[in-house]
Amino acid sequence: MALREKFGRLVLLDETEVGALGREYRAARIGPAGLDRLVSVLRFGPEVSSHAEATRRLMEEARLAARLQSPGLVRVLGIGRVEQSFYVSTELVEGRSVAAILERCRGDGFPFAAEHALMIASRAASALESLHGKKDDAGAALVHGLIAPSRLVVAFDGEVKLKGLGLWPALRGTDLLPVEERRYLAPEQLAGGPGETRSDAYALGLVTLEALTGRAPDGSDPLDGLGTARITTTAGEAVPLPKPLGELLRRALAREPAARFPGMADLRRAIDALLFSGDFTPTTFDLAFFMHTLFRDDIEREARALEEARRGDYGEFLVEEKPAAPPPTKAEPGGGPPPEPAQVTAPGPPRGPAPAAEPPGPTPAEGAHPVAPERPSSAPAFTSEASGARAAAARARDAAARMTLGGAAAPRRLAIVKILGARRDPAGAKAIQQALGDPESV
Repeated sequence: MALREKFGRLVLLDETEVGALGREYRAARIGPAGLDRLVSVLRFGPEVSSHAEATRRLMEEARLAARLQSPGLVRVLGIGRVEQSFYVSTELVEGRSVAAILERCRGDGFPFAAEHALMIASRAASALESLHGKKDDAGAALVHGLIAPSRLVVAFDGEVKLKGLGLWPALRGTDLLPVEERRYLAPEQLAGGPGETRSDAYALGLVTLEALTGRAPDGSDPLDGLGTARITTTAGEAVPLPKPLGELLRRALAREPAARFPGMADLRRAIDALLFSGDFTPTTFDLAFFMHTLFRDDIEREARALEEARRGDYGEFLVEEKPAAPPPTKAEPGGGPPPEPAQVTAPGPPRGPAPAAEPPGPTPAEGAHPVAPERPSSAPAFTSEASGARAAAARARDAAARMTLGGAAAPRRLAIVKILGARRDPAGAKAIQQALGDPESV
């Protein structure tokens, strides 16, 4: 649904998702000269926005999450309030959540191959491994706590990112947690505990099981019926769950935390051991091809929408800034008062009403504000203390970002979409690999 709704320093462009916590939008962040960057905005519903304790925790958790830098984590850019609505803004990822992928597969009768499910699980485990390696202000390992299919995003280029950082510690102990997402909580979280790193392993195991079998958790023991579960091959054939994969899921979904994998690195290594055992042929290219096959029409439509958003005129939403008055001139002896300074109006398009200010202070009632400085989209995502290797990785991601849909190279990317149909013939595969710059074998 196309919009151009003023929302503080943001302009809401398109509604992309509706959930129990609120509505998610593609939005433009406006700076003094026009478009600053395109972002994703979760606008919380009245139940969350009116909950004083939850919103206070959201402010704290968002500030902590904004300091995290990892390729597998959707970066938190800001949090604030516009009128009575709280929101969180994050980097814009061009893709779909696992929940949306599962829904499309069910609706179209399209197979969700086991190797795609395991590839997503491996990338998610890597992101969680990075998160668990960070500490909060008290020195405890950070956990996500609210992993669900709606929190895992698969980009159209095959990358996987995890979003929703800070939601669990902010909403825990309230009645605001969506019922459908409570089904993915570990037993110790359902019992009222704060959760730990092994709680994330349990939740990721549940999401992986659903992606493999199409069976969503219903509150019963997820291990029931595992022996008769079937998975889908890339050819669309349903086959019994391989014994090593069943053993991995049993350990990840053990009721007692001590019986699970000791850490997320152990779970990731176990998944990778299966992925590269010879039974599967996973590559980023194959996952990207799967996404392009499943969402071909959506990708082309969104590429055009993003290009229009980047080229759009946001003059009506700019803030009219008055020039600073020159210092008063001292009157000459015997003369009159100093002359009035001339009023100067900066040239430009007509301006609309000035948006609400976004002061940097911590009080949410004072209006929307970022939790961390938001760099322009062309700037690297790391701090000045980052190592040379991390800076190089940032440059690589910037180059990759230019290959994702919706950027300045849209014609080239649309051409890539059109040649994806040649996937199964070697010459076509080689051409696609060269166009994508994918170092992995195809």
